[in-house]
Amino acid sequence: VDAKTDVSLRVITDHIRSTVMLVCDGVHPSNNGRGYVLRRLLRRAARHGKLLGIEGLFLTELAKKVFEISGQAYPQIIEKQDMITRVINTEEENFNRTIDAGLKILSEHIADMKAAGTTVLAGEHAFRLSDTFGFPIDLTEEICGEQGFTVDREGYDKCLDEQRERARAARKKAGGLGWEGAEAIDLTKIPETVFTGYECTCGKGTVCAILTEDGETEGIGLDEEATIVLDSTSFYAESGGQVADTGILRTADGAEFTVSDVQKTADHRYLHKGTLTKGSLTVGTAVETIVDAARRAAIARAHSSAHLLQAALRQVLGTHVEQAGSLVEPDRVRFDFSHFTGMTEEEKAAVEALVNEKILEGLAGSMTEMPINEAKALGAMALFGEKYGDVVRVVRFGDYSTELCGGTHLDNTAKIGLFRLVSEGSVAAGVRRVEGVTGLGVMQLLAAREATIASAASALRSSVNDVEHAAAQASATIREQSRTIEALQAKIAQSQVKSLIADAVEVKGVKLVATAAEGSADELKLLAEALVNADANIAVLLAAVNDGKVNIVTGCGKDAVKAGAHAGKLAKATATLLGGGGGGRPDFASAGGRDASKLDEAIAAAAENLAALIK
Repeated sequence: VDAKTDVSLRVITDHIRSTVMLVCDGVHPSNNGRGYVLRRLLRRAARHGKLLGIEGLFLTELAKKVFEISGQAYPQIIEKQDMITRVINTEEENFNRTIDAGLKILSEHIADMKAAGTTVLAGEHAFRLSDTFGFPIDLTEEICGEQGFTVDREGYDKCLDEQRERARAARKKAGGLGWEGAEAIDLTKIPETVFTGYECTCGKGTVCAILTEDGETEGIGLDEEATIVLDSTSFYAESGGQVADTGILRTADGAEFTVSDVQKTADHRYLHKGTLTKGSLTVGTAVETIVDAARRAAIARAHSSAHLLQAALRQVLGTHVEQAGSLVEPDRVRFDFSHFTGMTEEEKAAVEALVNEKILEGLAGSMTEMPINEAKALGAMALFGEKYGDVVRVVRFGDYSTELCGGTHLDNTAKIGLFRLVSEGSVAAGVRRVEGVTGLGVMQLLAAREATIASAASALRSSVNDVEHAAAQASATIREQSRTIEALQAKIAQSQVKSLIADAVEVKGVKLVATAAEGSADELKLLAEALVNADANIAVLLAAVNDGKVNIVTGCGKDAVKAGAHAGKLAKATATLLGGGGGGRPDFASAGGRDASKLDEAIAAAAENLAALIK
């Protein structure tokens, strides 16, 4: 074994062992933290497999060897082997698609460098490979190094920094105080906002600052838009995936500021965005902070159901499930989580049933602050990579769910009402997304579906109770009618065949049928097939105008193809004259054109185009 082969074998065997252990420990491939380390291990192993000439997927088979050799010493990898192999297989499949596209582009760059006599790959090329095609920079450097080239890492880092700066600027413009230049406003002179909304939806506060597009101001009048900073508020600011509260700020003299959004700065100043709808407002004024309580309750229903949902997902799919993002809105929740494959219908049903089971059990909800070590001892779920202080807020629902969370919740799961899972799909490699509705959202969903069923029943002239039977009957009737129509179309096509062949012209020994016709592209196809089946020495070009565009279908019998006729080339030549394009196989092709006014000219040119093809 030569030195390079020996290195590749050692890399693969070492990395697959590490991979198995990491996945068993709950790590999933991702672009940050432990997940990124795992992804690099898997991709480097796959890359060295390609260097050894291994085609296709192979890491899953190697993982089985790890189970066989190490399973006795580490029985947990045997318990989780199905999950481990699926994670490895999914990541290797994804990487194969990435590496194939990236290798092609990188090979082109290397060829250009060889031709130009340079030895350094431009940083912008390396960045584009990484940013656009997901081709890792370390892999680019490794492949270039194997062929005696280097990468302009300084140029790559510059491109990366520029991208990060653009992202920071976009976040600053979209978030924070909500307008350009707002970052220049100094809020450190005012006290941090005290949040009182865990205890109630109404509170009191004092206006510490009023901010408009023009900067700070001492007061605003009717219909003016502004951002109000308070020393105390019952409004929850958007955070942790939970949307902000809405409501009003009301003064003692009846002025009202309608709050449409609440954000908070990194140093805990709460920014109440909205419009003054009554009276006037000045800095130093005391206000009541009145949250829309019904909306807050709907948000709490969704957030508490999200905690039950995560626990149910871990119970049904496995403890590798970890939150990867969420959005909590009134009676609606979106939850992203680490998982390697789509959920089956049985898994989705089981998760939904578990959540509703815990709702009906009426589990008591408790929200308590405690030292983070105590929270961890309770088994509280925390997000890897998140920063937590010494004191954290723990949200518990019975013994079923324990999580670190700063959101607003219910004191009993029974108040959620019902939960319905409405969708499940992929967000990224190794990350799935489910969406669900709760409370009144379930009622609205059921009402909408009942309305759809009633509408379908009306269209089928059936009662709601018989709609399933009526739909099945209508579907069977449509299938039967479709078969009848296809049979009639075939007969019509056959009836045209004799007359069209009789009118065919001969081009270098091959019969040519080139004519304008009526019908859809499918109908033209049926007629072309009938003509080719009737005569092996025929070339066919049929064209029809539909909705202002030209559909072209061509076909050539096997004897005509032997003589040099080519349906794809004939279709392309015709489409080009009509301002379009297309093509296909030697025996059959289709194309389209945009200029119907030149159809007669294009059909007339068919004989010349065919003659150019025949030997």
